[in-house]
Amino acid sequence: MVAVRTAELVFQTASAPDTQRVAAKLARAMARIWAETKPTPRLVVGLVGELGAGKTTFVQGFISALRNGGQVRVTSPTFALVHQYPTSPPVHHFDLYRLSGADALDEIGFHGDAFADGITLVEWIRQIPDAIPDSWIEIEICLAPMPTGARQLRLRAHGEPATAVLECMG
Repeated sequence: MVAVRTAELVFQTASAPDTQRVAAKLARAMARIWAETKPTPRLVVGLVGELGAGKTTFVQGFISALRNGGQVRVTSPTFALVHQYPTSPPVHHFDLYRLSGADALDEIGFHGDAFADGITLVEWIRQIPDAIPDSWIEIEICLAPMPTGARQLRLRAHGEPATAVLECMG
């Protein structure tokens, strides 16, 4: 039996900028692991949370922390299904909310070579279990009772190099 390394970090945020700061910290750690690991790994982050929880807000903070990310306009790819950002490392941002099954993943190129390099951010990753790779970081965003706007961000690493990323953050 092979032991799989895992790691978990929990953050409490009081506002959208706080959430974006946590996302930026994750982005910097992922960029570092991406740059130091050869061959460069496909790093996957799955965002989990109800509508309005702050998944796209998290992605905005993440992108802004990467090289060339400051001038990129980040929006939810709910209707486009995927956005690609010219950051370093490159980021592919998927939204699976409107997809109905695993076949749809192939139609949008989710498993293709186009997304093999860089970081892949996936909103609603649990909508299609076939989208979940062996190594990934799960970001669960839970809303506090209104009207505070506070959130709990639970970051869970599954496998390598995801665990190394969270260790780099902590």
